Amino acid sequence: MKFIGVAACALAALAFSAASIKIDPPDYRLIQRGLNFRLYENEELLELVSKPLSIDGRAYFPLREFFESTGANVEAFMIDGEKIRIKISLPDSRILHLSQDSALSILQDQYIKMERPILLQNGIMYFPIADLFGLLGYELSTGFEEELPIESTKAAAEYGQIITVTTKTLRDAKAVINAYEKTDGRWSRAFSDLSGVVGQRGISYNRTQGDKTTPGGVYSITWGFGILPDPGVKYPYRLVDESDYWVGDSNSDLYNTYQSRDSSSSWSTRNSEHLIEYEKAYDHAAVIDFNLERKKGIGGGIFLHALTNSSGTAGCVALESEDLLNVLKWIDPEKRTAIIICPESELRDF
Repeated sequence: MKFIGVAACALAALAFSAASIKIDPPDYRLIQRGLNFRLYENEELLELVSKPLSIDGRAYFPLREFFESTGANVEAFMIDGEKIRIKISLPDSRILHLSQDSALSILQDQYIKMERPILLQNGIMYFPIADLFGLLGYELSTGFEEELPIESTKAAAEYGQIITVTTKTLRDAKAVINAYEKTDGRWSRAFSDLSGVVGQRGISYNRTQGDKTTPGGVYSITWGFGILPDPGVKYPYRLVDESDYWVGDSNSDLYNTYQSRDSSSSWSTRNSEHLIEYEKAYDHAAVIDFNLERKKGIGGGIFLHALTNSSGTAGCVALESEDLLNVLKWIDPEKRTAIIICPESELRDF
C-alpha cells in the first residue's frame, strides 16, 4: 500500500516557496520483519549505522544519518539548555525545523503537526518515518516479511547455514526439519517442514552410549560418507568399503572416529558400526560433529542419514531419502553449516 500523508496541508507545503528547486523525490519502500525494518531508496537498500527502532509497531529512523544520506544539511541547536531543535536544509531547498519530543514541525515557515513526536534515544534523534515522509510528500510503500525462528538464535551470528531438528518434547522421536541460509546478512528458508526422526527415546542433553537418544545442542557439519558414490555434495566425501567402521570402543584412542580395519587394528568391533552393513541408511550420510573430544561413555557416530525406521533411530537424525539428498547437496562448509537439535520450544536458547 502507499502512504499518502498525515494531513492535507502537508501536501500543500510542497508549494510554499517559489524558490524551491523542483526535484523528484526518490521512491521509498519500507520492509518490516518482526521488530526490524529495512528501507530501500529507488530499490537500493539504505545502509544505516544506527538501527531503526520499533515503537508501538511504528518505524523510527535515525534523523541525522538518514537526511545526510540524502544530501541534506542537518544542524542541531540546544534550546534553553534542555531540548534540541533540528534544522534540515533539504536538497530541494526547503527548510524543515523539528524539535525533540515534539510532534510540531515547521516546513517553509508553516507549522504542521505530525501524529507522533521526534524522539531522543541514547543521544540519537529518531523520527517517525511514515509521519515525516507524508509531511514532505515522499511516497512510501510498505511490506512485511516473515520473521524466521532461526534469527533469534545465538547460532545465527556464527553460522551461515543452519539445519534445525525440532520435536514437540524431549521424549518425542518424530521431528520436523528446517534449513536456513544467510546471504548478505539476511536469513531465508532453504527447506521447510521436512518429516524426520531422532532417537527412539527422543533427545537428551546428557546422553550415554547406547541409550537411544539423540544429543541435543548445536553441532557443525563438515564432511560425510556413503556406501554409494558421491551424489554431488560440496563437502569432503568418503566412499565406504568392506573394511570401514565407526569405532565404538570407548577404551580406544580412536573412539568415535571413522577407521579402516586391518590386521594391526587393536580396537574392538563389539560396539563399533560396520558401515557397509547399513544399506539405505548410510547410502549417503553427513557426520554430525558430536563428542569431538571423544569423551568416554557418551557415545558417538551421530549422523544425518536416510530414514529406515519411522519409530526412531539409535541416536542419529533421519529423514526421507529424497529430502536427505537435497539437504546434503545444499550443505556448504564454506558457509559454515550447523545443526541444532532440540524441542521446538527451546530453539531460541541456542
